[in-house]
Amino acid sequence: MYSLSPKLAAQTAQFAYESRTAKNGINADDVPPILAHDFDFSGNLIQGVSGTILERLFNHKTGFGVIGRGRPNSPYANHHIVAIRGTASGRDAVTDLHCGVTNGPNNKRIHAGFNHNFRSMKSNLTSYFSAPGIKLGPVHCVGHSLGGALANLTANWLRANYHVPVSVYTFGAPRVGRKDYANSTQGEMENIYRCVHGADPVPMVPVWPFVHAGADYRLDGARGINPAAHKMDGYIENAGRFNDYTQMHIDSVGKQLTPVRLKYSDRHQVSFSVYWQERISNALITLLKDAGFYGPSRFLVGHPFLTL
Repeated sequence: MYSLSPKLAAQTAQFAYESRTAKNGINADDVPPILAHDFDFSGNLIQGVSGTILERLFNHKTGFGVIGRGRPNSPYANHHIVAIRGTASGRDAVTDLHCGVTNGPNNKRIHAGFNHNFRSMKSNLTSYFSAPGIKLGPVHCVGHSLGGALANLTANWLRANYHVPVSVYTFGAPRVGRKDYANSTQGEMENIYRCVHGADPVPMVPVWPFVHAGADYRLDGARGINPAAHKMDGYIENAGRFNDYTQMHIDSVGKQLTPVRLKYSDRHQVSFSVYWQERISNALITLLKDAGFYGPSRFLVGHPFLTL
């Protein structure tokens, strides 16, 4: 499967934000040249509902993404691309904070807010991928922040319903589901390119029992926690420095399961940083394992400490 370059994937994630104000689809003049060269986005708009139960009750939809079809003369002929935007309103932030668990598209337990948002988009996805005459081929699912979580769910849904090769490209995406969901996702996807900045706090939430699928592809070596590191502009700039994903520093997702037992006497060493966020999360899991409360039948629902 021919992958999107880091630069092309980042530009696609940025372009997805154009969907929020689009009413009748995407105009050709609005598509960045780097995307228009390989994909046709003519009119293929994804709409969805975010926010509270009232927003869902009254079906208050907004533009959430775009779908493109590979041009015949490009390396992506017969490919498709789904790009989904991140948080852009207060209603989206409510979705981020609704972190109970429900069954996702691969029948594993996932973040309830993300799942509600995704379900509201399925009719548009079905209309496109089940349309008469559509030639199914490899699909690239792309998103930043909340859009990365929704791209992850979209990818699982496409695999389950259309059995096509799917790759996922995310930038600063949060955790989507529990370990069984992450394991299933890793087994089903062609590729998972989960790009992160070292100081971006969003990939750290929601906390356990939510875990990531796929390794960290680090775009920089920053440490600490800096909300500014989450901005899409920074992801575009840094992604453009790499010709392919093998040039990035890759961290295993298994590192958060390393046993940690903290000492009360050392509590004054704690600081607001990625390092201590990981150690405290590991210590919580270690404590629950030691107490016999960590297993497939028991879990603690995590709560994020910021909006995405």
